[in-house]
Amino acid sequence: MRRFAVVLWLLPTLASAAPPTVVYRHPTDRRPTFVAGDLTGPSALLPEAAARAFLRAAPALAPAPAELLGAATLRRLRDATIVRFDLSHAGVPIVDAQVIVRVDAHGGVRMIAGRPLRLEDAGVPTPTLGARDAQELLATTHAPLRDGYVRAATPRLVWMPRPDGSLRLAWEARLPVVPVLREALLLRVDAHTGALITMRNLARFADQAKVFAVNPLHDNNTTTQVTLPTRDAPTGDPPQNLSNPYIKILNCIDKHHTVALNLGGFTLNAHMCDEIPAAAPDANGDFLQYEPVLEPWSATSAANEDSYAELSMYWHVNKVYAYFQAFADPRFAELDAKPIQATVNFRIPFDPAGGLNLTEIQNPNGTLYPLDNAMFMPPGELVPGLMRPASIVFFQGTQIDFSYDADVIYHEFTHAVVWSTAG
Repeated sequence: MRRFAVVLWLLPTLASAAPPTVVYRHPTDRRPTFVAGDLTGPSALLPEAAARAFLRAAPALAPAPAELLGAATLRRLRDATIVRFDLSHAGVPIVDAQVIVRVDAHGGVRMIAGRPLRLEDAGVPTPTLGARDAQELLATTHAPLRDGYVRAATPRLVWMPRPDGSLRLAWEARLPVVPVLREALLLRVDAHTGALITMRNLARFADQAKVFAVNPLHDNNTTTQVTLPTRDAPTGDPPQNLSNPYIKILNCIDKHHTVALNLGGFTLNAHMCDEIPAAAPDANGDFLQYEPVLEPWSATSAANEDSYAELSMYWHVNKVYAYFQAFADPRFAELDAKPIQATVNFRIPFDPAGGLNLTEIQNPNGTLYPLDNAMFMPPGELVPGLMRPASIVFFQGTQIDFSYDADVIYHEFTHAVVWSTAG
């Protein structure tokens, strides 16, 4: 059975009666990856200053030593501020690593996250290869077809974290966008051996969609254009367009079918929606034609089966999945269910506020009603006669669509993580 390494610590030196602080660290890490709790009390300090002060005062709870903290960028939330620190060591930037601190509206530190780093094996940033040597190696050996672009780029010296958190010195070159090749390459080579470490295309074209970064209220009903994570080639009829090895998205479409439910010797043919895919890309390979539906529920509302909900679910489930995978814990590479199913716009064949009406429930042309809820369902028969795979199910609400809310999606997905890791 796979399990997370989660420890509950009491921090009497930080707060006399503080509740337990949750600390996540992989057994091989000396520093934590994630810490959450009431880490400090209210403070008059500004968010960046409050974050820096805590990281200096509690070095054992920081993923990286305080001396690595560089410039900070701030993102204001409704009730908190996210402070992201870039990192550097011996004057050389550390790439693919940040320290992130959440500070509440009263100046209290509530969360720290980052990639644990180790400095003892880093040494001094003195490369065996010079910048021009690295550039020549890239142009002639690693990217000869991009020779001209490589020679026009200016390599910079960086530290790259290894899987164990130790730092590796590398030369990094970012090539310009080349429209004819549909690419903008990021190249890194080992600063001592010249071995190619990274060749990554930063260009993004198709699979554009609009999502709420957090939720409609937080984002003032304004969506953000994003590039959807990698999708499998469409399969099935209707085609499954929003799926990959980890997640598949389905919509609750009313095809006026009934399902036989066994209720203790009594069979009820209940009107249920078909869970099938509905979202499809346009001729450009994008999903920008789908907009959120923000009106309250009605029997004829476009929100009942909107495909924007599918896109929101695909984007945020992939995001939270990657978050948990980033812990790099060998006991959690993926959920036990693969791919896990996520259904949006789910509705039920009776009005929760009006009581049960057996005639209405069994009418395949009746109304499917909203429900203000969302849930994780392990595999099995939660309702007798209705066998389901492991899934997260999001109901169309009476006033809002829960699949529009990243916070609710992350919450339900975490239930799936607990189910996979702790049974």
